Amino acid sequence: MNYLSGFLPLSLANLTQISLLYVGNNLISGELDPRLFSNWNRLRFLELHNNNFTGMIPSEIGLLVNLVELALSSNHFHVLIPSSFGNLTELTMLFLHQNECSGTFPHSLLNCNLLVELLLFTNRLSGFVPQGLANLTSLRELHLSENNFSGPLPQVCQGAKVQLFTAAFNNFTGPIPKKLACTSLVRVRLHNNQLSGSLDRDFGVYPNLNYCKLSHNRLEGLLSRNLEQLKVAGNMIKGEIPEEFGKLNRLAVLDLSSNQLVGKIPKIGKLSSLEDLDLSENKLNGQIPGQLGECSKLHNLCLRKSYFNGSIPFQLGYLTLQGSLDLSQNLLTQQILPELAKFTMLEHLNVSHNMLSGSIPSLFGTMTGLTSIDFSYNDLEGPVPDSGFFHRASPAAFSNNKNLCGEVLGLKPCSNTSVEKETRKKNHNVPIIIVSASLSWLILSLALFILYALSRRAKRSRESKEAMVSEARNPLSVVNYDGKIVYEDIIEATESFDEKYCIGSGGSGRVYKAKLTLGPILAIKKLLCLDGEQMEKLRSFTNEIRALTEISHKNIVKFYGFCCHGPHKFLVYDYIERGSLADVPRDDMKAK
Repeated sequence: MNYLSGFLPLSLANLTQISLLYVGNNLISGELDPRLFSNWNRLRFLELHNNNFTGMIPSEIGLLVNLVELALSSNHFHVLIPSSFGNLTELTMLFLHQNECSGTFPHSLLNCNLLVELLLFTNRLSGFVPQGLANLTSLRELHLSENNFSGPLPQVCQGAKVQLFTAAFNNFTGPIPKKLACTSLVRVRLHNNQLSGSLDRDFGVYPNLNYCKLSHNRLEGLLSRNLEQLKVAGNMIKGEIPEEFGKLNRLAVLDLSSNQLVGKIPKIGKLSSLEDLDLSENKLNGQIPGQLGECSKLHNLCLRKSYFNGSIPFQLGYLTLQGSLDLSQNLLTQQILPELAKFTMLEHLNVSHNMLSGSIPSLFGTMTGLTSIDFSYNDLEGPVPDSGFFHRASPAAFSNNKNLCGEVLGLKPCSNTSVEKETRKKNHNVPIIIVSASLSWLILSLALFILYALSRRAKRSRESKEAMVSEARNPLSVVNYDGKIVYEDIIEATESFDEKYCIGSGGSGRVYKAKLTLGPILAIKKLLCLDGEQMEKLRSFTNEIRALTEISHKNIVKFYGFCCHGPHKFLVYDYIERGSLADVPRDDMKAK
């Protein structure tokens, strides 16, 4: 892990007592001199990975019979893997991946009975992989991906306890062997091969499997497993989606796209961990089930190119989609839901090639995260949303509709009649805006009014507050929440934002630590409004509120609320120990 370059000096051969040599992650180049290995009888660890070595791998390495770990990966070695490696019977780790090695799988490696990790991926190896790998009973990781192996998959689990097995991007054929089934498997990647056979008949049962990618093969049948990630896109899987999928509470990614699935989507609304769902390019039909709105962690939903009909269910508005929503190439009718505008973090939206009518909701102009849209091939009419992103969108995104208009290249300008019609519709939907749209200046103004009204009320009696404490109830909970009490508690806990409670500062404000009388420890980000910058800071403050209210993610700090009362404008977060994330990468120990 330096910037050492040049050749590996032959004088190293004089170190006859050496037991380990680590020169990985440098810029060392050239060919390895076979004479280097003549006197290293005690060498146990040899790591030359991530350099620029070229040429053949010296067969003399096979003389180092005490080697435990050998790492030659990420170089430019080519030609054959030496058969002499079969002499390394003490070897537990062999890393040869990311080179240019050709030839067949070295059968002599079957003598290395203590191998735990064998990594051969990203080379040019070809031919059959020997079935005798199953006799390596210590093997835990086997990675064969990105080569030119052919023939049947090796039966790696007959005696071994393999946990990680990857053989993607090869030319393996035939069914997945039943003897592959070892209960120890945790991750399997066999995608982009030519595997055939039936999943439910041949694949077996893997109680510990949490990641499985079998996409782009020739597999048939049905599949039901207790997984965290299941990707079997691009096969020939038939039948209906099993009802058992609705019970996979750990499932985070489900990709069944490009198969031959039929029927309706089963009840999968209880998949509390589901983040990505792709059922596109099948033969699914019926209405899109509203219970998808119960998948509270769903960030990406793709139902493209099937036979879904009816309207877009309003329950989708309950989600917190942040990546993509693709409902294109179906038979959907009626109007586009304005509730979808709450997905302010959504990046890709595609509802093209349906039979949707009405107008594009004007609220879609507030979806600041969009990077691509497609409303083409529908029966939409009226003005497109008046926002910069929609103005810059490709004309193809609105083509082949009934009568769309607006300031978009290729569309005619809107007449006063169409604008007035949309305005009346917009006014009619004001209650929906207040309930389901993201926070806006309207809500902020309302909050100011409420806080002002609360400030005019007499303080709650001390007895009432003490009774609240005695009942051990959290004042930040929805049931017990009283903004004025929380505000007063924050001011009291920070002694009116005394400097001794300040735990950080930035360009727009300072952060204070507040321990309330009752409830969690809070981090209070107080806005600094300097002369001449007040409106700009207030705009930034509002934008941060709008973004935080739309985000729901386990890795983003919890946002409790905000205050915009008098001189105090601040945001209220959950307090996280160990300081600022910005400082962590600068410290090696903290980064680990």
